[in-house]
Amino acid sequence: MIDTLNVTVERADEYAVISLEGYLNQNSGEKLAQVCHQLIDEGIRHLAFDFEKVAMVNSIGIAILIEIIERLREFNGKIHFYKPRDVIARTFRIMGLTQFSTIFPDRESAIEAFK
Repeated sequence: MIDTLNVTVERADEYAVISLEGYLNQNSGEKLAQVCHQLIDEGIRHLAFDFEKVAMVNSIGIAILIEIIERLREFNGKIHFYKPRDVIARTFRIMGLTQFSTIFPDRESAIEAFK
């Protein structure tokens, strides 16, 4: 099973941009969850995920994203995704993630929407 996910974090005042590359599944998703929970514990309230280089998200990866969304909602935080592949964007819509998050075409619009 492929479980490689590279995670890069860029912090700002109340938000962070998380760039991902690879596959979002159980093993890699747990790594992502740890990073996000640490950011939230440190006071970050909004997360923008760069999905341009994400090849695949399985059902466990979706469940982990839902967990992150729920945690952010405890603090009135927002989660934005930008540049996902069409199949990933459709999956997010079908699974209901877009009820509690927003998909943007680019980084700038995702960050601007936090303001």
